[in-house]
This record gives sequence, structure tokens and C-alpha cells, in this order.
Amino acid sequence: MRIPVHARERKTVLLIVALIISMLSFAQSSAIQGYVYDKSNHAPIANAAIKINGTKTGAISDSTGMFALSGTKSENVAIHISCIGYASIDATAKVQGENIFLLQEKNQDLNGVEIISRRKNSIKETTEQPQALQSAIQTITTEQIQETGAVNVIEAMKYTTSGSFTMQGRKRKNFISLRGQSMDYAIDGVSLYNFMDAPNALSSNMVEEVDVNRSSNALLMGYSGLSGVANYKTRLFDKFTTLAEVEYGTFNKIHANITHGGNIHGLQYALSVSKDKTNGPTNLNAAEDMWNVSGKLQYNVSNKLEVSLQNYYMSGMREFAQMQNSTSSSYTVPISNLAMIWKFDPLRFNITIGKIKFTPSDKATTELQMYNVDSRRDWNKRAYYIKTVGSKKVLTDSIPSYTTTGEPDKVIGGGILQTLRLVDNNILRMAVMGSKKTTPTQTNPSGTTENTDIRVFDGTLVDEQTFDKLSLNGGVKFMRNYYKKYAPGSASVYIINQWQPLTACFNVGASYLVNKNFSLNMMVSDGVVNAPVGGLDQNIAGKDTTYNTVKNESRLNVDLGLVAYLPHIGEVTLTAFYINRKNAYEYTGILYYDAQNIQQEYLNNLNIRSYGVEFLWDSPRYLGILTSNINATYMKSYTIANGVSTTYSNQPQTILNGSITASKYGFNLALLGKYVSRYTSTSFITLATPTTKVYIGDYANFDASLSYAVPKTGLSIYGRIVNIGDVRYCTVSPVYPDYGRQFSIGARIKF
Repeated sequence: MRIPVHARERKTVLLIVALIISMLSFAQSSAIQGYVYDKSNHAPIANAAIKINGTKTGAISDSTGMFALSGTKSENVAIHISCIGYASIDATAKVQGENIFLLQEKNQDLNGVEIISRRKNSIKETTEQPQALQSAIQTITTEQIQETGAVNVIEAMKYTTSGSFTMQGRKRKNFISLRGQSMDYAIDGVSLYNFMDAPNALSSNMVEEVDVNRSSNALLMGYSGLSGVANYKTRLFDKFTTLAEVEYGTFNKIHANITHGGNIHGLQYALSVSKDKTNGPTNLNAAEDMWNVSGKLQYNVSNKLEVSLQNYYMSGMREFAQMQNSTSSSYTVPISNLAMIWKFDPLRFNITIGKIKFTPSDKATTELQMYNVDSRRDWNKRAYYIKTVGSKKVLTDSIPSYTTTGEPDKVIGGGILQTLRLVDNNILRMAVMGSKKTTPTQTNPSGTTENTDIRVFDGTLVDEQTFDKLSLNGGVKFMRNYYKKYAPGSASVYIINQWQPLTACFNVGASYLVNKNFSLNMMVSDGVVNAPVGGLDQNIAGKDTTYNTVKNESRLNVDLGLVAYLPHIGEVTLTAFYINRKNAYEYTGILYYDAQNIQQEYLNNLNIRSYGVEFLWDSPRYLGILTSNINATYMKSYTIANGVSTTYSNQPQTILNGSITASKYGFNLALLGKYVSRYTSTSFITLATPTTKVYIGDYANFDASLSYAVPKTGLSIYGRIVNIGDVRYCTVSPVYPDYGRQFSIGARIKF
């Protein structure tokens, strides 16, 4: 029997086909793609300059050594390739087939001007982390983002970072934690206070790369000083470039984007518009319909002065996926949870960021930063009516109209950052930052409307001195909160005009360059992490519960790492870490309503001690075809109470990610995999007994993508399979299983 196609879906498919045909019509100019490698060990060379002789057309190789040149009119093109530390070459590139070019390293000893493997400590980079942290920093490239099929930047971290990636389907769609700790976020080095939705709000099409600092030692970015930080570096273009992409898949998923940028007399600009829509699985209340509009301007007034302004706007609707029932004997799902049919409509974020950077000499840089975040989340709530049949409560088919609770908030902040070279081989970085968060429509317990006004200030000082092969650093960060007007959780009394206690964190580190391909790193930090503002602690003992404000956390962190480049093997990073967290907080899955009538989740203070090791491997290109990478974390955690250690099972012990990519004759096949060991969860369920253990995780998942670059065009056509094995794994609670296997097809073009 033929199944009729819904008219709206038929129109969608026709639209996709029409857009692909349109892309083909634009792809008229020839394109050259190639790779630049180190001749001695075949390591990819980033930042090599490739220029077509006799023209102004050129390109820069990325972290995989890849480059692309467009607009050529002949089959063979004479090019010139140069890179700092390597001898330049002249070569011929072909439009069809692979182009692989090998550069010979210049002969330099350790007394020369440059040591190839040592990161340059640039006076212009105000938020650059010390050399000792490099073994804990991972860069996610544009190519990796494309291979994962990420729509927003947090999805790009699913397979590329060995963190715990959760898909809750509730108020926060996605969440990632590193080493069992939440992260801070920054955009182009501008730290965002208390905006955990940043990675969901930022379209991946506007991101050039992501630097992920897994260590709890990042003083220069973030407002905690002792958390990992993801810094999203946004895209700019040196010449007129247009990128377009369209994708259609399972659940009537639609992704479409067009990005354009260029350079007009020193004014670089980029504009991106995206549409993302999905119906989600049938009868699961998991639809989404979002628009993303982003723009960036950067103007180099002179070689000393740089000004930039960027804005990111997201608007649409997102439903909270409905909780799924289970017949497990270990737990039950409260019927009130199953009845929830909620959504954010509208869901809006607007992020504005501005920077002015002034470098008067090679000894100083001053940078002014500002940002503004406006959020509006209208929380529409309703639930199926519940009736009693015999001794059981069941859901009916009846459902009332939505009731709406507004969740707006506004954060404005900024700072001044100063970089100084007081003596040779020394960089001193200083930062003073502040942010103000207001909730315009908070309702106090007496029923009148009040504004919540919380202000956060911090000051940072980091110094790094290099002695030939040895680099030493030390830093301090001071933080203090001021409550202009604030009601903690569901308390009945406002705190007005009150400074909170000063907190501080410190770190020291060292990096030793054994040779140009091998370095050892150490970093130690100690200090206080402020608890989430408004968080309530609930300690549960049987049916009796008590709660109070969550305590601040004291944290000690030690990192020992090595980075090595091994000929014919690739780059290997190994980091051992130790974390001692006193009064750490975890989410309990138990909900309450605060003074603003906004639903929050109780937290729980506990003492956690963790030991772990991280391993990263990035291969060279084998046989001119294959590349691979692995990133893995093994962490063992214990809770400490009254001197007794107990295994902490709420976090996975093992997380393993990997990918294999094969490229030849314009085809690119990528296989991505993730393994997560089992861990326990109590969120949104009722345990059969207080000692019952409910396990989630314990899954292996694989995605695959296949693309083809049409010769002599900038067009690529691709297909993607998500969750090849159709594994219904859970990442935060057994009530939220994965949606299963999904397919999509798409096309992207660059011209």
C-alpha cells in the first residue's frame, strides 16, 4: 500500500532539491584542494601561505595542513608556498586529484631565533593561557565541526572532547562537563557570566575553531577561575566569500544556512543566517523551530588599533521532550512527570560583544571588552489530566491550555585587559572584569514585582617567564559578589546592598621543552569556586528533607602533562590530574519553585576526590588518505564523609572518543565513535529503595558521514547517519533515551 506524503513534507523535499540545483548553478569556477606537510615526519603544517603566482589569490592551511584555492581557470596552476620555520617552495597544483606538498624545516638550533614547537607568547593575545596549560587545551577545527554535523557549537564537542555530553531535553537542551565539572564559556576571549546557554545559542557556521581548556586552571577566562573554559573563536574572511548549506533528514529535520563575508579596505565582515527545524519523534513533544542570525565587523584602523563588534541572535520555539515511562523494578517514574507537556515559546537570546585592542609597541597591549546578553524564555506549561483507575493513576487524553511563566534576564559586563613585556622573555597579563545580572520581572513573596540585581567583580594577574627551554608562570584571581537586591531561592527575605565574602584562587606552573618535539607541563591551583547564585542544598534522609543555601566550593587541582610529536605516529598528549573538591555541588533531580515562581533544581553539597588521566592522539595523514584521532578520559572519584571514602558513581569512569577519516578523489568518509561507561542517576525518578542503584551510560555509539567534492566547483554533497546501531542510550536519566538512528542528506557550496 502506498503511503501518502504530507503536502508540507513534499514541499520541503522539493525545496531541498531546488536549493541543491541552485548551488550547482553557482559552482562555475574551478577549485584546488591540497595539503602541506613536514617533509621529515609528514606532520600537517598549519598557517602555511599558499599563493597563485602572478595573482593576489591565496589561502592559509588549517590545522590539518589543508588549503583550498578557488577561481582558477586552468588545469595546472603555479603556486608559491611559504611558512615560518620552513624553506619556501614553488610548485604546480592540479585542479583534479590530491595535491600534497612537503616543506623542509630550516636548520635552527636551540640558540636560534625560534624553537619550532614552543608556542609564541604574543604580546597581542590578552587571554592566552600559559605554556604549562597547553597539554590540557584542545582545539576543535572547522573540519571537525562539519564532520560531526553540528548545528551549534556544543554539538561540535560531542565527539571531539572527552567530556560527559548530556542531552536532557528539558530547560537546558545540551550540557557538557569536563572532569566532572561544569564549564565557563567565552567568545573571542570575552568571558560570559552565568550564560550556560551560550553554546546552544551560537551557530557553528560562525565558528572558526573552539579552544577547550579541560583543566581547572584557567584564570584569564571565565568568572570562576577554577573551571574548564571553552573559547569560541568566530569567523572572518580576507576576501569575498559565500558559504551555503542545506540538509534534510529524519523527523523532517531541516537545516539551512548562508554565510557571507569579505574585506573592504581593511574592514572585515561576516554575516550568517540559519534555519533549524525538526518535528522530533512522533508523540514525544520534541519539536524545534529556530532562527539564528549572526554578524561580525572588525576594522584594523592601523597596525596598532583594532576594533570589533559582533552580534548573535537566536529566536524560535523548543519543546521539552516528554519523559518516557519504564517497567523497571528498580525505579518508577512519577505520573506527574510523565504528564508534563512543556515548551519554550518564544525562546530568544541576543548577544552583543565589542572589543577595542590597542598595541602601541611590542611591549604592551590594552584591550577593552564589553558584552550584553538579553534572554527571554517564556515557559509554557501544561500537563495531561490524571485519573485513578482501580488502584492506579493513569494519564487521560485531555490536556488544558498552556499557562506561561516568563523567564527573562539581562547580563551586561566587560573589562579591561592589559598585557606587558617588562623584561625580555616575560609576559605579564592583567584583567579587571565585572558583570551585572538583572531579572526584570521577579515577583517577591509578598506578590509585588521587584528586580533582582546581582553584580560580580574579579581581578586577575598572571605572569609567565621563559628561560630558554623552561617556562614558569604564576597567577592569582580575586572575586567578589555584590547583591544589590536578591532573594536566595525560595527565601522570604531579600538581601539588599550587601557585599559577599572575597574569594581567591592561585596557580603556579612550569613547562620544560625537552626538545623541539617533546615538552613536559605541570600546573597546580588552589582556591574557592562560588556556588551557583540562588542554589539551594537539599540533604535527603528517607522522607525527611532540609535545605539551605549551597556552600562555596574549595578546590585543589594538579595537572601533570606531556606533549610529544612522534614521527609517523603523530601528536600525542598525556595528562594526569588530581582534583580535591570540598563542598562540591551536584544536581539532585528534585525540583522546586523559587521566589520568582521559576522551577529550579535542588543541589547537594558533598566532598569529592578524583584521580584521572587524559589521552589525546592526532595522526598524520597516512598514504595521503587516512587520518585519525582519539581522545579519552579515565577518572576515578570518591566521596569523603567522616574520613570514609566511598566510590562516587554519578559520573562515568571512562569516556572514549575517536574518528577515522579517509579522503581520496574528492570523496571524504568519516566514522566517529563514542564509548561511555556506566554511571548512576536518580534524576526525575523514584527509587524502589533508598539504596537502589539505577545505571545509565554503558553504551557505544557511532556516526558516519560521506561527502563528495564535485570537481572544478566549490560544491560538496554529503550524507550522514547518526547512531548507526540504533542504540537507545541515556545520558542524564533513564526517562530520556536517545531518539535512535537518523539519516540526512545535504549539500554545501563555497564561492
